[in-house]
Amino acid sequence: MPKEESSPLAFVPEEERKAALAEWKQLVEAGNSVSWFGRVAVEWARAHPEDPRSPMALYRVVRASKRGCGQDSKEAKAAFRLLHQRHGKTDWAKRAPYVY
Repeated sequence: MPKEESSPLAFVPEEERKAALAEWKQLVEAGNSVSWFGRVAVEWARAHPEDPRSPMALYRVVRASKRGCGQDSKEAKAAFRLLHQRHGKTDWAKRAPYVY
């Protein structure tokens, strides 16, 4: 008896399969978590320079670059520069004396 060829998740309806592929494509395009979070944090800090949460978010991007898969990323470097340019005297900037 010949084997029937089947695709992965052949039991999933076509509409759901297309939705899953679209979601997967978005995840791949977003990149790793450090890059994605870095872009969001830097954009927010630039758009809201007076927001007291900005230094903490920028610091967390720099710290995540040390511990995550986005080490030495352009987003982490941008977060570091912005943290030290705009918030250089904060405790958050003092916690990140150099970019990783």
